[in-house]
Amino acid sequence: MAGLGRSKFTLPLQLTTDLQLERQFAICLPSTSTAPGVAFFGSGPFFLLPPPGRDITGILSYTPLIKNPTCPDYYIDVQAIAVGSKVLCFLARVLMFDVLGHGGVKLSTVTPYTTLKRHIYWPFLKAFANATKGIPRAPKVKPFDLCLNTSTLASIRLGLNVPQIDLMLALMKQMGGDVACLAVVNGGGKAEQAAVIGSYQLEDNFLSFDLDKKMLGFSSTFLSFESTSSNFNFKS
Repeated sequence: MAGLGRSKFTLPLQLTTDLQLERQFAICLPSTSTAPGVAFFGSGPFFLLPPPGRDITGILSYTPLIKNPTCPDYYIDVQAIAVGSKVLCFLARVLMFDVLGHGGVKLSTVTPYTTLKRHIYWPFLKAFANATKGIPRAPKVKPFDLCLNTSTLASIRLGLNVPQIDLMLALMKQMGGDVACLAVVNGGGKAEQAAVIGSYQLEDNFLSFDLDKKMLGFSSTFLSFESTSSNFNFKS
């Protein structure tokens, strides 16, 4: 286990200091147990296979990393959440930090699935249920509140053909057979964060953390260009 937060004792800052590298690191988590993930410390380029391959940094989108004054975790600035291009209606201040540092949208490789505070979760669940009302339901599988029967649901290269949310995060978790569940869970009304983007939604996404510029670069899913988290050329 390696700590990747902002404190001076975490692995990225120790390595970049000891080896005099730029204060950057990148991770790409695997979506299956048959292929490894990858972590890079320092700056790119990072080339995908086969040679000569593309430099993944050339296709990244960027968003600011927001600092929570009370903890060293990584937060991103989210202004709204949309399902199928329709913006959800909830109090926008839920997404902001309060005086105790509660609120905000955190990235987590420890939390398994994206978790939304109750005030956001119920509008989100209702919007997704409405957007998928033509798809037969399947019995719930804990910890999820909405599961679909996928026997008649078309599959596309990026997964099941269901409405997307911003950043193209993976929504559906295949549970076996013809059952897939909405991989977002209810964090309750007392959750410290407005939202925590969990490890399932980070899988097969290249995430580049620039600690000096306070920016996060993200690729969206590698499935969109038919690659995986382990498909890097480490000899370049």
